[in-house]
Amino acid sequence: MFFPSDQLGLFPVKLGDHLGRTVYTNAQNVIVVGWWIGALLLALVQRDQFTLFSGLVIGVGFGAGFPLAAVWCLGYTYAPGLVDWWKMWELQSGLHMGMLYVAVLYWVVRHIDVSQHTSGDLGFPTYRRRCETLSLVTGTFLLVYVMARDEFGAVGILLGLFYVIAMCQTLRYSNEVVDRRRAISFVYSVFLLVFIMTWGASAQVGMLFGFYDTNTTDQYAWPTPRILIFAPVGIVVVGTAWLMIWKGLNNPRMGGPPYIDSSRVSLRVVDLMTFSGVVGAATIWPSKIGVVYACLLAIALFAFGRLNRHFDR
Repeated sequence: MFFPSDQLGLFPVKLGDHLGRTVYTNAQNVIVVGWWIGALLLALVQRDQFTLFSGLVIGVGFGAGFPLAAVWCLGYTYAPGLVDWWKMWELQSGLHMGMLYVAVLYWVVRHIDVSQHTSGDLGFPTYRRRCETLSLVTGTFLLVYVMARDEFGAVGILLGLFYVIAMCQTLRYSNEVVDRRRAISFVYSVFLLVFIMTWGASAQVGMLFGFYDTNTTDQYAWPTPRILIFAPVGIVVVGTAWLMIWKGLNNPRMGGPPYIDSSRVSLRVVDLMTFSGVVGAATIWPSKIGVVYACLLAIALFAFGRLNRHFDR
């Protein structure tokens, strides 16, 4: 809509590539914004204050922080070879997003600590359970597929079906349905994050160890060494996710206290930050921007520890 001449082939090769990337990125952004607005409207209808507050803080805050971070790209004009200015944009955007998530995390955790957890339902009619489950699995499947369709569409379908199959297991129960859904959604969210990070890191790890040439193999190719690198990790990640989903079905309070006490949440967040740091170091190395990345990660871990001490007083 904003670039109607994109498909006419009127631009030189380099300019055409940049225009195509701009159109593709904007299309993805529109999809994300659409889902964000839909989630806020649903939260408003359901009077879900947690989702509404979290969505507004993260969405509006990142909507302002993301374009501000793009100022780093002006570095291409003054010092194009100093660092990867595009990565600086991404790191700055991640810093903005991280601060917003930390604010929301502590707000949610403190409210959970002082509030009494209830199951949220005493038994749902079969028709209602089926309708709500169908809505959840359809929305999540489409979101995962849209996210993955351009780069790894087949895997995106499998990841979406993973959630569909897991969530449909709740139809076997007539009580504590909300808790079981919450537990499955929590496990799936962590699983999806870890799976995608390891999926992407497997390409760079193979290049670091010299299993294939960086000049002839891009991040979307799957030579045999990359498959051998990812396969054992992928099996462990998928197997662990299924085990935790099984536990969530049999112990529906897994999504509530004491499993989400602030101390446990803090430890898990530190674990996730550390894992993300290892993956980030592997994917950025040996770029000079890795030094900035390491500094930001160290600051994040330090700040997170200080915040924990402050709120535990």
